[in-house]
Amino acid sequence: MSGGAVEDHRAYLWARKSVDASPIRVLLFEDNPVTARVICEMLRSAGGCAVDHVERLSQGLERLRAGSFDLVLLDLGLPDSEGEETLARVYESTSELPIIVITAQKPGDLALRAAELGAQDFLLKSEVSSASLTRAIHYAVARSRAESALRLAYEDLEQRVEERTAELSAANASLTEEIGERQRAGRVLAKRNRELAALNTITAAINRSLDLEIVLETLKRLLVEEAEVEAGCMYLYQPEDDEFALRLGWGFDAGTLDKCSRLDADKLPVGGLNSESQSAENVPDSADAGPPPIADAGWNWLRVLLPFQAEVRGALDLYRRAPADFSPEEKRFFGILGQQIGVVVGNALLFNEVRSSRGQLQGLSRRLVEVQERERREIARELHDEVGQLLTGLKMNLELAQRSKPELMTERIDESLAQVNRLLNAVRNLSLDLRPAMLDDFGLIPALLWLFERYESRTQVRVDFKHSGASGRYAPELETALYRIIQEALTNVARHAEIKNVDVRLWATRDTLGAKIEDEGAGFDPQEVLKRGESSGLAGMRERAAFLGGVLTIESVAGGGACISAEFPLTGWDARIRS
Repeated sequence: MSGGAVEDHRAYLWARKSVDASPIRVLLFEDNPVTARVICEMLRSAGGCAVDHVERLSQGLERLRAGSFDLVLLDLGLPDSEGEETLARVYESTSELPIIVITAQKPGDLALRAAELGAQDFLLKSEVSSASLTRAIHYAVARSRAESALRLAYEDLEQRVEERTAELSAANASLTEEIGERQRAGRVLAKRNRELAALNTITAAINRSLDLEIVLETLKRLLVEEAEVEAGCMYLYQPEDDEFALRLGWGFDAGTLDKCSRLDADKLPVGGLNSESQSAENVPDSADAGPPPIADAGWNWLRVLLPFQAEVRGALDLYRRAPADFSPEEKRFFGILGQQIGVVVGNALLFNEVRSSRGQLQGLSRRLVEVQERERREIARELHDEVGQLLTGLKMNLELAQRSKPELMTERIDESLAQVNRLLNAVRNLSLDLRPAMLDDFGLIPALLWLFERYESRTQVRVDFKHSGASGRYAPELETALYRIIQEALTNVARHAEIKNVDVRLWATRDTLGAKIEDEGAGFDPQEVLKRGESSGLAGMRERAAFLGGVLTIESVAGGGACISAEFPLTGWDARIRS
């Protein structure tokens, strides 16, 4: 699955929670067999859908009358119908089912007309993917079922009110009281409708973007306009600091927001949604589970947790000036809204992580190309400066030997043999620098011992090497990855650490193979180096470890040395060899 597909897949998973586990029956109107086969394959690969396919409108209308379906996937251009007429006839035949239009035509006014004629969604064939199509289907079915449930509830309420009114018509004494009850029920229903409209408006608006800043600004504006929340603070969890940091604030001055910029992680539950409300006058100034300290005590507040994938990822503190408070109905409303906000914010955070990782990968690719070119230049220079010169000298000696007197020929031949030996050593060193044959022939530990010997002679940095449990052979991929990680780490020590000793540890257990390279040198800030993209070596080590399912840990501070650890799982490696 490509990076974009993964991104889309994560974005619609939340919608599937509102649809039961039974397959969704989809009727597909599509006259192009190739397109129909692609769409059916998309839905089969995503799972959760059963697709029936028709090529003509008349066939589809018969199937709708005869069968039981959950959703219609409609191409507007069919052999026996075209354009808006197609949608109108399908909607007339089955107005209860959600309809998603999927077409190759440019949207323009067509998308608006489709919505007016009853379509739940409008998709372009050129832009649709398995994830986006499945997401649209789950959205449409979930929305249709919610509307159906709301309609049934409304009809049930109306029936109950009518029955009660009929009963009260026989008792004039209680007529006034019953009329008041109906009026109160109407006000509650109207308020519910207003809350539902506000919930739909806010949810739809914040779902339009995966950019976290846009989502937060849109949420702030709608909370003020639609939910009448005068002030608020949103906190998002920062795992590196194990705390909730203020990410959005409104309605307070900068000084007040500075005082409430953090929430301790241990003061908030992990998992399901929870809300709490109390007066700001009763909030202690200490850092506890209460809201942030506010100088003006005339605020009532509500805290809503923002869950995402079974974990609390944020908290939203909402404030209204006293005496205005949050009613129990509003607490339920904001609890539901908090679940939606948690999903949207979680998806936006995941999107930012993917975008950041993609940028890092592009930077790493550029750096790797640069490293390859640099290595090629170095190899070319070695061949030209050393091997080329030796071959030139050898050629000249042999030519002189041809013209020399017999008593001088032996001397020329000896010089030529010496040059041949130097040439062999140069080629051997060049080959070993590219790929040590000892790693393939004898395994990881002998290759490392040979590497340390060459490293110490070249850099004058002593390597203190210890190993335990790793005397056997392992899969070639694991041995190569660990060898290259240790080699790169030692190269960085020689270039930057400014020390004369480095410790290398190698260990193996039943399930893991690992190594640690530690020095007490100059140190550095790993996050800053990786962020600036200055070291393809660190990024390359991390990529090597991740590619084989391992974990690379970099611990270092400026002036405090550095420690790089790599661990690889041995489970599942059939190529592992034990001596």
